[in-house]
Amino acid sequence: NILTMVISTPLAALCRELVDLMAHAIEAGAANAPGQTFLPFDIYLPENI
Repeated sequence: NILTMVISTPLAALCRELVDLMAHAIEAGAANAPGQTFLPFDIYLPENI
């Protein structure tokens, strides 16, 4: 098997967003409806490695 592309979510951005969401939940309480958070991602191809 050959890997042709990798999609990566930067760990620092993921952790920062998680801590922000947890802090908001502590301050404002639980949300009535679950939400989504979209994070930017990186695409790695053989040409840019």
